[in-house]
Formats: sequence, structure tokens, C-alpha cells
Amino acid sequence: MKPKNRRMPWIALWCFLWAVCAVFVVIDDLFGILGDRAKAVEIPDLCGSVLESTEIPEWMELTVSYTYDGGTEIGRVISQSPAAGTRRKLSEKSPRCHVSVTVSMGRERITLPSMEGLDAREAAAWLREHGLVAERVYVRSDAKRGTVLKTAPDASATLHRGDTVRLTVSEGTPTATVTVPDVRGLSRSDAAMELWRCGLVTDSVLEVDSELPTGTVVRQSHQPDTAVAKGTRLTLYVSHGSGA
Repeated sequence: MKPKNRRMPWIALWCFLWAVCAVFVVIDDLFGILGDRAKAVEIPDLCGSVLESTEIPEWMELTVSYTYDGGTEIGRVISQSPAAGTRRKLSEKSPRCHVSVTVSMGRERITLPSMEGLDAREAAAWLREHGLVAERVYVRSDAKRGTVLKTAPDASATLHRGDTVRLTVSEGTPTATVTVPDVRGLSRSDAAMELWRCGLVTDSVLEVDSELPTGTVVRQSHQPDTAVAKGTRLTLYVSHGSGA
């Protein structure tokens, strides 16, 4: 029985120390006597939200960058870092958490410059470089052959990538006229051959949605049975077969 009695003081001492520690933890939790204390927070999901109408926690320090995104509405968050659900610790020394977000500016806006007087090839190259589609229509004019006479829309118009700009181009002074044939419904190759036979030129071929078989001419830039200068360039619109 004596060895057991010797252990009793040690057991009592350990119980006393544990009790003191427990009391100290409770007091520190109530009054923060240990000083700087950490608090865990979870990063919210901001992707897809409209930043201007989103409530940002006081502990979040936000850095915003902007980029063009044709598939996302203007003002919506595209991405964020750190990712949603990530946990961070805040303290009195570091009370804020840094979060970076990227916000959409919508489709890229392009201001159309004046192209009057430019060579049509130069103008078309500029449009392609800026993600625009060049459509050329040739007319008789005293201006040098291949010179841009006007554009539609006009200069200074605001466009988006993928928009079409029509270039009205001088065909020069004609020496002879021919009648434009109706090539609608023909295949692309047959239409080009018919235009060539009439003294006309296929300038470009653009694909469009249509219920007609792929490669069939849906419409043409110049109306059938109209008189144009020999050598006039026509644009053909052919089906790529994806119509509803």
C-alpha cells in the first residue's frame, strides 16, 4: 500500500496543472491575454458574380484586373485567386486576405478608321488583323481600280470582333458592260464558271447558314440581270449546310 500512497501526490499535481491550463485557455479565449490570435476564413466563390453588386467581406483585400471576353457579360468575374473554398488564417498582425479577380469587359471594341482612298487589299488586310470580316463590292468609278470609295459602316463606327465591314471598291472606268447572270442554286464551281463565261470574276466566297446543300450558292453580291462593267468582281455566299 505504501508505493501507491507515494504516487498520489504526483497524480494530484498533474490534475492541478491540467486544471490550471484549462482555466488559462478559457480566460485567454475570453480576454485574449496571449495577444495575437489567428482566425480561419474561407475564400468565397466570386466567379460568375457581378462585382459591383457583390458584397465583399471586410477582411478581403481585392485586386481587380480587366480583360475582353466575348462569352462573358460585362462586369462579371471570370476567374479568381486563391480559388473558392481555400482557407486562410487572419491575425491582428495580418487582418486581411489578398484576393485577385479578373473581370470581363465583354467583346473587344474596335474603332473603324477611315479607309477611303486606300487600296482594297491593304484595307482588307487591316480588317482581318483586327478580327473583322472584309466584304468587297466593286462599282464603276473614275477612281483608280482597286481604290476604296467608302465603307459600311462609316469611319469611327464602334465594332466587335467578327463583325463585317463592306468595302465599296472602284472597278475603274469600264470599257464594256455585261449582264450579271443568276447563279443562285448552282454549286460553287459551276457558279464561278458561269461568271467567268460572262466576263465576270469571283472575288470572294463567304459561307453562310442555309438549308441548301453544302457548297450551293445562296445569294450573290450583284443582282441578276443588271449591267456591270466587264471584269466586275462578285462575292458569292454559299451554304455550309448548318441551317436549322
